[in-house]
Formats: sequence, structure tokens, C-alpha cells
Amino acid sequence: MTAEIQDFKKEKINEFSKDFILDSLELIKNNKLKITNYEELLPILRNGKYVSIKKQKIIDYDYFCRQELSERLESLDSFELLNDIISEQPIKFFFRNTHEKYFESQPDLIEKKTKDIIKIFLGVYLERSCDATFSNDAFSETFESFYDFINNYESDEYIIPLYNFTSDLKSEKLDFNGIILRQITPLELKIISNLEEYEIVLDEFTKLEYVLELHVRSKNIPEGIEKARKNFDVLVNALSLEIPGQILTPQIFCNINNPWKNISKNNFGKISLSEKSMKFNVEEFSKIKKLFKLIGELDLDLDEHVFLKTAIERFRFGLNRDTFVDKIIDYAVSMECLYSSGPGDLTRKLSQRCSLLMGKNDNVREEILNFLKDAYNFRSKIIHGDKLPKVKLSGRVLLDAEIVENLESINRMSLKKFLNLSSHYKEKQKNSQIVRDLDIALINRKKLLEINKKSKN
Repeated sequence: MTAEIQDFKKEKINEFSKDFILDSLELIKNNKLKITNYEELLPILRNGKYVSIKKQKIIDYDYFCRQELSERLESLDSFELLNDIISEQPIKFFFRNTHEKYFESQPDLIEKKTKDIIKIFLGVYLERSCDATFSNDAFSETFESFYDFINNYESDEYIIPLYNFTSDLKSEKLDFNGIILRQITPLELKIISNLEEYEIVLDEFTKLEYVLELHVRSKNIPEGIEKARKNFDVLVNALSLEIPGQILTPQIFCNINNPWKNISKNNFGKISLSEKSMKFNVEEFSKIKKLFKLIGELDLDLDEHVFLKTAIERFRFGLNRDTFVDKIIDYAVSMECLYSSGPGDLTRKLSQRCSLLMGKNDNVREEILNFLKDAYNFRSKIIHGDKLPKVKLSGRVLLDAEIVENLESINRMSLKKFLNLSSHYKEKQKNSQIVRDLDIALINRKKLLEINKKSKN
């Protein structure tokens, strides 16, 4: 469709829409119809933080237009004319795809389905104008949103709340190639905390300050959720590999801020608060965006990157475990995914290869080598229920929390280095090729320098 035809079509829909709004306002005025108020609970936020709850009077324009005014609206000639043209727009595919997804029979007439959208259009206009008089600004704003929806019906808004996450980010937004990090809004906190049902903001939601937002095009919500989760996971992986802390993302919400579609929610785990929240500083934005781009370009769903995907998953599991025993096991599994390929003793392979890649000089490599041998022996004793041995670093016996802290740090650095290395290898068996080169680097200084350079870029 040429730009001229597109502009003409938009102009005609705008004309029909304006006629409908004017007729609807006249209908409300002539029939002296009153829109009822009701009280709504809404969270009060100060500087993005939850403070308290307030009661406010709300006019339910949506219910008024779709229920109380419905039959009168449908009797308007302008309603029928607008519906005729809307039902022939790309929005018709939205209804067809929805019916196909849930194995329902096709609607006899798309016009029956688009009637509701036009009533929503009026409700959104009334909410923005705040009364039953015509406002050109309110109409223009509502029409642009309405027109965008009927032509981009496949686009949905997805939001995930970030639990155990704090930041110095204020009113500004950070854009990670389409994923927006920003402060939560009162409406979002109301929906996410299920305030209408509980009438209080439960403890797990009172510290909720930030969300990630992404718009995804898909044929239906389940497909959209899958796409959105994959993209969100890439960013959460990047955050987890750069910043310590127990960030959690167990929920995803769809269309909280989209007036044209229903809100939906999906849970993928439990909400558990932690004192070890992830603390993101805005100055880290560029560094994390770079890592986010690298992980996205590698595509961890590819067969040659399964070892990386599993290693990152187990690392994130470890971050959110409650006990040091579980953390050590998960970090050990993550390290095995990276370093254990090929024949030979597991402890030797892991400790030698990792110390070679992590150490800045021979003394540091020796320290890491001995620590990993002890730590891996510690992990084996846990699994077999034996008496736990001592683990040393720099000649000092470590506390359990210190073992976990050091393993987490080495694991985090290893993952980032393997991500960088993987971008330089083209073979299908990338994991095998990387550890093969690490083994060669034990006796080949040139190879070691080459690997170190690749692992940093």
C-alpha cells in the first residue's frame, strides 16, 4: 500500500471516528445519562518507592460504554459506518487468529467483534477528556492510539517485575535494544500486587520498584509470552553476570497499559524476597548493554551453545538458592558445563583449565588451582554425604560463606570469558574446541596469550 493510499485511509477513518464521537456525546447529553463513580484503591509512590494506599473516585467509562450505553451506541448511523470500515482493517486477522488458537469456530461476522473495540474507543476518549464535551486534543491522542492498534493488532506489551532489584535510576528510562528498564507505575503496582482482591499491598510487593517492558508482535498471547521471555532472559542473564545479587523474575504481565486488549498474567515461580538484592548503577548501562548484545547474537538456543545456556541457568539457580550447600552444587555444575569436556579426571580438568583462563600470573593460577581442587572435593563430599573437608585459599581456611563467594566470583568470570571466546569459534563443537585450546595453552605460551585476548573481547 502506497503512502498516499495509507494517508487517505487514515484520514477517512479519522473522519468517521470523529463523527461517531460527536454523535455519542450528543447522545449522552440529550438522554441526560449519568456515569456512576466508584472508589478505587491505588498505591502511592514517592521517588518510585511504595509509601501507602489511597482511595480515589473513579469513573468506569469502559463499563458505561460497553454495557449501559451499548444498545444506544449501536443504533447510531455513525457507529455502523465506523464499524463497517474498522472490520475491514488488519484487525480482522487478530480475531481470526484468536479463534484459531483456541480451536473455536470462526466468527460469522467480524463486524460483531469490532463493535466492542469502537465502544472501548469511546470509553478511552471520555477518560482522556474527563467529561462529555468534545476536546480536539483528547480526540487526536485517542485516535492515534486507536489507529495504531487496529493496524498493529499483533503487537502486545509485556512487563516483568524485578524482585530483589534496586537502582539509582530515577524517572529516566534505559533502552536495551527494545527492552526498557524503568520505574514501576502506580497502575502497574496495583495490578501486579492484586490490590483489588487483597486491599493491601503485601510485603513481597512493597519493595518492588522496577520493571522491564517489551513490545512483541505475535499471532497470539502464548506465542508472544514465549518470545518475550526469551528476550527478557537474555537481559537478566547479562545483569546476573555483571552484578551480584538475587534478582527474581517469576511473573510476566501482558497489556497492563494497553486499553485495547485484556490484561493477562503468567507465573513461572515463587516470589521470595532476599536481603542480597541486585544493585544496578546507571553508570553500568553501557557495559551490560554490550554483554546483552553479545548473548543475544550468540543465541543460546543453538545446539553449539547448549553448554553455555545450561551453565548460565545453573549459575542463576545457584544465585537464588537459600543454602550454601545448594549454591556450591549449582556453581560446580555450571563450571563442569564449561570446563569438563573430554576424557580425564574431572577435578584435574576443571581446576587446570579454569586456573589457566582466570589467573593473571603463575602465582594466581596456582592459588585458583588449589582452591578449585579443594572446593570440588568439598562438593563431592556433600553429594556423597561424607564429612566435609577444609577448603583453603592463600593458606587460610575459608568459612562456608567464603567458599560460596569465591566460587560465585570464579563462575561469573568464567561465564563471561566463555561467552567472549564462543564468538571467536565457528565450529559446531565449540565447547570441545575451547577446552582443547586451553589444554594446548598449558604448554604453548603463544596460544595462552591468544586465548586471553579473545576472552576479553
